[in-house]
Amino acid sequence: MCLGAWLFYRLRRALVAFRMKRIRDKGRRGEKDAEAALKAMGYKILVEQARREVLMEVNGEKIPFLLIGDLMVEKDGETSIVEVKTGAKAPNPVMSATRRQLLEYAVSFPVDSIKIYNAERGELSDIRFPELERPAVSLLEKKGSTLAYIGWFLAGLILGTYLCYSFVEV
Repeated sequence: MCLGAWLFYRLRRALVAFRMKRIRDKGRRGEKDAEAALKAMGYKILVEQARREVLMEVNGEKIPFLLIGDLMVEKDGETSIVEVKTGAKAPNPVMSATRRQLLEYAVSFPVDSIKIYNAERGELSDIRFPELERPAVSLLEKKGSTLAYIGWFLAGLILGTYLCYSFVEV
């Protein structure tokens, strides 16, 4: 009985290791294909496995972690991080895990853009997060904001009251 359990355990570990190796090998092949395709599109490969250490603060404690983008490339003066994806679901930028990864890159890497390369289809997509590209607008600056109308109303009321009482002799 113990021998059977031990054999099952070893066989399962070997199977998991084999599957993980296949996934890693497929990813490496996808990255090599992406490099060749990007060069053919006129991109210059600046860094493979671009690394960036980022700090996260949790309850006042600073915790460093490492982000690794597959490729840092440059074309026409624009620097980009390219994330290479293989498989059926991973290349889809709206998949939550992929989207979060791309958003991490957009916030953390000092580049002009983020791109995703679908190694299965040979497609390069430009990813933008418009909310990150424009400055935040306060409620008082928004055109038509209720708070702005209230502010202007109060300013007018105060000014009107001041002017009324400044011309009246007491």
